[in-house]
Amino acid sequence: MKKALLMGLSASLFMLTGCGQNVDNIKKDFAIKAGTNAEQAFSGYTVSIPDSAIEKVKSFINENKIPFGLDINEQGQLDPFPDVKFKNGEFSQAVTSRDAYAEYLEQYRGKAQAEASSVVEKAESTIAGYQAQIDSLNSKLEQFNSLVADESQAYESAQQYVKAIEAKMEARTEQFHTEFSEAVVANNLPISKDQRVKPTRYYKHRSESRCRRYDQSEVTYLKIKSEGCVYSNIGGDQAVLAPIFASFGVDYENLKIDLKAAKEDEKKAKKVLQNAQTIAANKLDIDTRKVERSIASLNRNIERERNSMKQNADISRLMSKAMLGDEQIHTLVKEYRTAVRAYHLSVKREAILEGDYSVDEFDDEQAIPEIEDNEKGLAIYVFTNDADEQTVFWSQLKSGDTSTFGDMFKKTARLWKSEQDINDDDEAVAVLASMF
Repeated sequence: MKKALLMGLSASLFMLTGCGQNVDNIKKDFAIKAGTNAEQAFSGYTVSIPDSAIEKVKSFINENKIPFGLDINEQGQLDPFPDVKFKNGEFSQAVTSRDAYAEYLEQYRGKAQAEASSVVEKAESTIAGYQAQIDSLNSKLEQFNSLVADESQAYESAQQYVKAIEAKMEARTEQFHTEFSEAVVANNLPISKDQRVKPTRYYKHRSESRCRRYDQSEVTYLKIKSEGCVYSNIGGDQAVLAPIFASFGVDYENLKIDLKAAKEDEKKAKKVLQNAQTIAANKLDIDTRKVERSIASLNRNIERERNSMKQNADISRLMSKAMLGDEQIHTLVKEYRTAVRAYHLSVKREAILEGDYSVDEFDDEQAIPEIEDNEKGLAIYVFTNDADEQTVFWSQLKSGDTSTFGDMFKKTARLWKSEQDINDDDEAVAVLASMF
């Protein structure tokens, strides 16, 4: 900690020009700002701290934070109070105020728990009723599904077979692009190996009768000869790619034959299932679509009931609602927050006092303060009337500024809103502390 006498050091942080008691204009400007002609005693202070110490100050402040709020958790209680390192009278007052608030909460918590239990009991009864209806409807669906199980399985298998063939067609297309890319590179063809060529443009699928007109060495018949043949119509410098297109064409057209047959089987299986479902519905006197809609509606009712229960049985919400009009609660909250503010200010003040700071007094409004580039500081103006009531203003000190204390007060001074009195150098640090 450094406390420098401003007028006694030639290389001080703050350099003042002028001397003697000379603050009449500051007092006149104060009368205008404050709207009063009452006689005022004046004290002036300068406080600064180097940038190198600011991070330590911030770290100390962060290590000793206590919550400003009094939020209630899901159990209707306050969360544990943080165990800070710096404990003083202000901290003890905050703890005492918080404990008084917590103790007062207990009467509300008991009432809220009883109300929440009632809400939960009613909601669970309603949900149980909905669930019983769902179980009954599901039982009917299970009977229906049991009667059409074989037909459903056959239709599902037919669908899966269609999807499997479609997957093979996609895989064969990707295989073609790989073969195409490799052939382009191997044969030094002047085309991009990465282009996504549409292979169906470079081969022809012809009927069996037309296939007989071509050179039989240039065509390949499909696995069902009556379905025709395939040949590649690519020639010239790119004729080397013809076998790749032709091979793809044969495989792809054969898969198309399989796909057509699979879709026919799928269509037949679907028709068989639909007939079985109609017979089962008649036998059980059930409309499955209506049943499914009813189940969906009941599930939505259950979800709404659960959401409503969660909201209406929230203990913290019930307590907060009941506490709104309680003046004692408002008083306890105000006392706690006042104590927290006082503690936080004391922490900031302590953080500065433990570090490397400078503080001094001034009484000449014509003096010019100076501050180094690597420091932060304030000029503090304290006015005290005959009733020992204080009004405090502050102005930020800036390096290279040639304004006098009087000019700074007139142009940039701001009111410091705090009930703490400033009567000596250490107390003046509180103003600087409030800036953090």
